[in-house]
This record gives sequence, structure tokens and C-alpha cells, in this order.
Amino acid sequence: MNIRVAVVGIDGLSPYIAKKYFTSILNKSITATLRSITPPITAPAWISLATGLNPGKTGIIDFLNTVDLNRRMLKPVTSNVYKGLAVWDYASLAGYKVCIIDYPMLYPPYSVNGVMLSGFLSPKWLSYPESLASKMEIRVGPHWEHIYFSIDRKYNDVIIFLEELLKSFEKKIKWSLYLLDKGDWDLFIDVISHTDWLFHRCWHILDPNHKTALKIKELYEEAINAEAKRLIDYFFNMLTLYVAEVNAHALNTVIVSDHGFGPLDYIVNTAKLLKLLRLTKFKLLNPFIKPHGFINRAKWFLTPKAFEKTPFELNIKPYDVIDYENSVIYTLPHDELIMALYINKKYYKERSKLLAYIENKIKELIGIPASLIDLHRLYKGPIKHSLPDALVVIQNYSAYFEFKPYSNYLLRRSCMRRYTGIHRINGVFIASGTNFRRTSNQKPFSIEINLLDVAPLVLSLLGIPIPKYIDGTLRNEFLHGELPRLNTKNIIKLRKHFIISLMKLKGLLHTSYE
Repeated sequence: MNIRVAVVGIDGLSPYIAKKYFTSILNKSITATLRSITPPITAPAWISLATGLNPGKTGIIDFLNTVDLNRRMLKPVTSNVYKGLAVWDYASLAGYKVCIIDYPMLYPPYSVNGVMLSGFLSPKWLSYPESLASKMEIRVGPHWEHIYFSIDRKYNDVIIFLEELLKSFEKKIKWSLYLLDKGDWDLFIDVISHTDWLFHRCWHILDPNHKTALKIKELYEEAINAEAKRLIDYFFNMLTLYVAEVNAHALNTVIVSDHGFGPLDYIVNTAKLLKLLRLTKFKLLNPFIKPHGFINRAKWFLTPKAFEKTPFELNIKPYDVIDYENSVIYTLPHDELIMALYINKKYYKERSKLLAYIENKIKELIGIPASLIDLHRLYKGPIKHSLPDALVVIQNYSAYFEFKPYSNYLLRRSCMRRYTGIHRINGVFIASGTNFRRTSNQKPFSIEINLLDVAPLVLSLLGIPIPKYIDGTLRNEFLHGELPRLNTKNIIKLRKHFIISLMKLKGLLHTSYE
């Protein structure tokens, strides 16, 4: 049986944007609102989507992974770190040819039955086979570049940002089309990160109801800039044409996002919040010494220059103004999109009471809708205790967190010039092809599925048995027709290799097919 399954990942695509720019695709597809994991951040979301495992099993909750809770050290997530097998690992074991392009956190790329190109935040453009990337640079042209919109002040000019985004995206599409047209694949997976950068930088242009940003003169002028709107329309035209090309090559196509997007409304000073909670011990602050903080250091750590100097050895130290040993709770320099709280092990017996107190106190202090999510209760798995104890969520993830111990504000309206959009929990699921059933009167995104449900669905389209330890559920109501079946020899081979995933969950080995 001819098997051609394609998955196109569009980072940050929300139902709102999909209905605005993907009308022709939606009219021919099954659609659902895809509920992301908590927190809805790129690194853990894409890893959970590929493995079908919750963060309590993958061990990933951020771009930065806790590697030593005693020393409070963090490291950037790489393909060597997360636990569990991805759908392309199962496909490779079953004898299918795979083509994996620009999937986040796949640095370094590793051996599969096919090809793999490292993606977002890779310090070097590496591939498996090793020679593929250099050959493609000769045949197709230079690789695409990251657009560090939140770091480089030149992107205060939205036209410069959009023009460079388009140049980078055009290069990315050339590489993807080359491997797509080559046709040497049964499973094709390609992730587009450019949309995430666009939504962060230009949400005030895409969403006319973004009241916070549009009160700022410079952002209002960008929102009504006809050239900016033309360039954004051109970007989405390129994207929809690429998706149509993928559809033409595949029997079944799935379009997914790792999370959605919405307006950035607030900025929270995590240092001030910790001081007001009175459970964190701060060292004596010297106003003449600027403490290190995540925002400054992460921008350096997560750039190619830093990785090239010390690959995989980047220990990100805790904040130097917190007395960790004598604090009841503390935070570490995670991504700006989350405020992660850890409880000192000395006080673990009081954990439930502490979390209840903290949640009530935060609601009282913040003055707008806020909640505290207990990650150890939310997720199940052998390594859930390596995750933070809890996450602070402000008004449906509409806040950005920064650690500023010398500033006295707690909460303020956002006025960031290059950062007007922020992640939301609801992404998209769009599917079409031979084995997908579509109801003619279905309203777009009227039903909901979980991000963890994508992996079982892709495995079923390939005829691969779904491992019992996967957390996602197979949504049979989407499927119809005869699905492929593996022969007995391949099923026996797969069952033998399921033990690999169990071992990897426990951190005993990393997948290799060499």
C-alpha cells in the first residue's frame, strides 16, 4: 500500500489567524481547536506533540531544562535531553522512510531511516546524513537565518523586520520543497518557526482588537501601515501555496500548531512578586551592581555564537540575588513566558498548604485573574519531580515575566515595541486526505482535541501499533477507509523496540539507528 503522510507544523498558528488566511484549506479539511500543554511554550509543546507524552515523561517544560535541582542549574534543551520516542522514530523502526525538516530542539540531528535537518535555535545547520546540509547549500542555496527580533533594535522598524522575515522564509521554503519534491519519504514532517516570530512582533497589526498596543503611537502607526499589511499578506500567500504543494504530494496531510497566540497585555516583575509573598530570601541588594538576569543572559546563550564556543556545556546559573538555601520558594531563570516556582525541599511536607497560600496571595496582590498550576498534580510520569512545582498564570497567559529586583513595580501594561503578541493555549488541527472523514456542515474549530492526540493519529495513518504508555488518545471519529497494516515481521520488530522508549523515559539511552 502506498503510504504518504505529511505533517506541517506552523508555530503559533491560532484559530483566529487560520480563519483569516487559510479559508481555501479549511473548506476542504477537518478542523479542531488543538489544546496545547501547560505551559504553551514551543520547546515542550513540539516535543510532547511528537512523542505523545506529557512533560512528566519527557522532562521538558521550557527551552531550558533543569539539570541539577541541588545546584539550581539549567541547560538548553537538545535532542539528547528529552525522553521518549517520536513518531519518526517509530516510523524508522517500522521500515518507513522519513524526512524531518526544522523540527524544534532536534539539535544535534541523529540517525533515522531517511533524513533529518536541525531546526529552530540550532547553533549550526546540521543534518543526518551529515553531508546533506552542505550538499543542499550547493544545490538549493544558503540556509535560512533566525530573526532575533526581540534582541536587535533595528527591528524597531517593522518593515525591516518583515522584509528580512520574508527573505529567510523564502530560503526555508526552497529547502523544504527540494526535499518534498525529491519524494524519497513515507512520512514528511516540516515545522515553520517564522510564524511564531511574526506573531510576537506584529500581533498588533494582525489583531485590530489589541487595545494595549494600539494605545502606543508607534505601534498604532505600524498597525495602519499599508506596506506592513501587504508584506504580511504576501507571507501568508507563500505559506498557503507551500501547504497546497505538500497536500499535492501526500495522501494524508495534517497541519498543526504547538500553541496559539493572543495580545500581550501585561508585564509582571517576578522579583517584586516574590518579595511580596515573603517566602523568598533576597541577599542584600547593592544598587551599584546589576545582577544577572535571564533576559540579558538568555539572549546571549541562545545564539549560535554561544553554542559554537561550548556546545551542550552551557550551565545557566541561578539568580545571584536570591538566597536559595534559606528561601521557602524560589524561581529560576526560565523563559520570559512563564514564572516557574520551586519549593525548597526542606519545606516539602507543607507543599499543599504552601501552594494554596501562594495562589490566594497572588490573586490578592495582582488584582486581575491569576492562578497557580500545580505541575506535579497536572502531569504523571517518572520524571515529573524534575519539573518546577508550579506555574503562575496571569489572565489566560497574557503576561510576560521579567526579573527586576531593583524595580519597584509589580504589574504594568506592556509597552514593548518589538513584542506585542504572546502564546495562548489554543492552537489548530487541520487534516485532509484519503483517510480523513469530513462532515460538510462542520464549523471551523468547533471541536477540541489535545496536542497529545496528534502522535497516535499519525502512527495510525502509518499502520503502526500505538504504545500503551503514550498519553494521547486516537480520535477514530476523524478517520475512515482502510488504514495500512504492517506485516508480521515489522510488528515483531517494533514490539521489540518499544522497550527502547521505556528505557529512554528512564534516561538510560538515546535513540540511534546506526
